[in-house]
Amino acid sequence: MNLDISKSAALLMRNLIKVAALTLLLHCAAFAAPSEAKLSESEVKVNAVVAESGGTLERKRLPKDGGAPALVLQAYLAALNSRDWNAMQALSPAEIRDMMEEDEAEGFHPKLLDGMSKGSPAKIDVIESWFVEDTVAFVSYQGHGADRGRVGTAELVMEGGEWKLSVLGLKK
Repeated sequence: MNLDISKSAALLMRNLIKVAALTLLLHCAAFAAPSEAKLSESEVKVNAVVAESGGTLERKRLPKDGGAPALVLQAYLAALNSRDWNAMQALSPAEIRDMMEEDEAEGFHPKLLDGMSKGSPAKIDVIESWFVEDTVAFVSYQGHGADRGRVGTAELVMEGGEWKLSVLGLKK
């Protein structure tokens, strides 16, 4: 009997950790250091990437509409709002896909979809977008219409020649 309780507790703890990790990934809180408080979340992230490279990376603007990364972001949001788990997996990098597959196998994904879709805008307007080293792109966006108050920055990574959504960050 103790073994069953231990397994259940371990499974519950693992799922709670996954929920916390996905929530953190998908709804990034402001993580700027106090000295960078006036910078946007995306600028802090780019500064961190540039610092890791020894200051040699250059921020390159994408087209005004956000180009291919913004199209992937919009497709992801459409999949999220239509609760299309498979489409969301296809638009996610391998590491996140693996976690999603585990959640699906455990039957946990409907709860994740509920939580993720509550705060995500149905349609967005691109505020600005850029990429660093052709492998990481950032799209700052604002919800469209009734979702206008929802603002965030998404991070996308190049994987297998395609952009994949790695972080769907919402500021509010």
